[in-house]
Amino acid sequence: MRQTNLKLDIDTKDFGELMNNAKEIHWTLDTLNLTLEDWVMHETAKGYHIEILIKEPLEPLAIVCLQALCGSDLRRETFNMARVLKLSDAPTFWQSRWNVLYSEKLQPEEKKK
Repeated sequence: MRQTNLKLDIDTKDFGELMNNAKEIHWTLDTLNLTLEDWVMHETAKGYHIEILIKEPLEPLAIVCLQALCGSDLRRETFNMARVLKLSDAPTFWQSRWNVLYSEKLQPEEKKK
């Protein structure tokens, strides 16, 4: 069974705001009847990267929308949406890399491959 890995870029270090965001994530998943399987959070310079595994398989456009609904950085999700809208025309290598977090980005010399 295929699952979905959501990747959120949350730009806050404020604990109260982060906890409110966590409540909103749970509310969103519950409202959409999606099953949270697991999650992991990593601290970044500006906030946190949160990866959420949900049981249900989702298409890329739905993933982008759900990440935005869950509070992920608006600019990140806007770029993700731009990539998803052109996904069928993208080279195979890039088709699996449309939803990356900053810690996974390629270095400039790697982008030329």
